[in-house]
Amino acid sequence: MSNSQPGPHLSDYTSNALRLFLEGLEQVRESHVLDLGPVCGDNITFFAQRVKRLYLCDMFFHLRQDLREILPPNQVWKHLDYPPRSFDGILLWNLVDHLDDREVGRIAELCHDMVKPGGLVLASLAGKGVVGTVACSFVVKEGFRLKINPKPEMDLPLHVRNNREVLELLSPFTPVKSFLYQNGVREYLFRND
Repeated sequence: MSNSQPGPHLSDYTSNALRLFLEGLEQVRESHVLDLGPVCGDNITFFAQRVKRLYLCDMFFHLRQDLREILPPNQVWKHLDYPPRSFDGILLWNLVDHLDDREVGRIAELCHDMVKPGGLVLASLAGKGVVGTVACSFVVKEGFRLKINPKPEMDLPLHVRNNREVLELLSPFTPVKSFLYQNGVREYLFRND
């Protein structure tokens, strides 16, 4: 269901949710953050200056292996075997867009177990106007500016959901704030209450 070309609406934008995510982490001494998006040197540098420890798990890479049947069925989740309450924050970027409802439920359960009480989860999703775009990486720049890099080589299915569906699928968390940007990207900030 993915195209080889991104839509023109996938322009860079300033992320209000990322700013709030980091402001929330400033309240935590020595915060630990898990990034589930594609590995990106700029993001590593950005977060290394702002959190005590950044953990990386490129779930896009693992999902692609799962689709190509390189892994045994349902083994994609073994990469998220972190101990309970390990993280003060988790970054989902647009991961939810590339999971079916059952898989979103699974990632929500895993994240709920991994994030500490009061911890934050940031999720970026495609809006209705972004249907047909390829998987993307979000590269963090100064001023909370996000550069969107299309990754057509990922070739993952796209599942666009309305706000109610997103909130229902991520219901283990309490929604804190959501944003809709002119480029069609939606961001959600959740708390583990």
